[in-house]
Amino acid sequence: MSIPTPLTAGYVLLSVRTNDVHAVCRELLEMNGVILAHPLIGPDDIICFLDTQEPNNFRIVLDKGVRSLMDVGTVEHTETMLVLADEGNTYSGKENRPAPAAAWLFCDIAVGDPKPVVEQLLAIEGVVNAHPVVGRYDIVAFVEAASMSELMHILDGKIRHVRGIRRTDTRLVLMELPREKSDRGREKQKVLGTAVNRQG
Repeated sequence: MSIPTPLTAGYVLLSVRTNDVHAVCRELLEMNGVILAHPLIGPDDIICFLDTQEPNNFRIVLDKGVRSLMDVGTVEHTETMLVLADEGNTYSGKENRPAPAAAWLFCDIAVGDPKPVVEQLLAIEGVVNAHPVVGRYDIVAFVEAASMSELMHILDGKIRHVRGIRRTDTRLVLMELPREKSDRGREKQKVLGTAVNRQG
């Protein structure tokens, strides 16, 4: 029996063998259909979002693209969560440069219909997106904030009070500092180190 509403978008969690998760994210983003890829702090190393126009395209991007990284030894394991319905939006791609603090929420719900929970999440300032999914979790949501304290306020002060959410698993996005910023930081450390040495 065919699925009446084809599922053409979804999230993939990846566990990678390499230490350079940022390089794997860049490789994923070169694949047609992969809209965003974020390195995570937590048991999974990366989350990516696939959005295609047809179910066949989704399967091709997933099997011939994302999962092909298992064949070359870059990725150890993948877990796919298909987006169930049209609640929430797609991503523009600008989310690949997230705000100073960002996190992914994987939610288990205590109600049958995820739609009211998704609507409550999307009404919270800072929640960029939320989708009901098929998989280990019921809803996946992405949250951005200007600072870590603001992010904690959204997570603890607002999302914790959403009716219908039984449990959340929160994964912080692992930020990659721009090279020039980190180089300047090293130069500053060298200067401070020199000053300390001179005093001693």
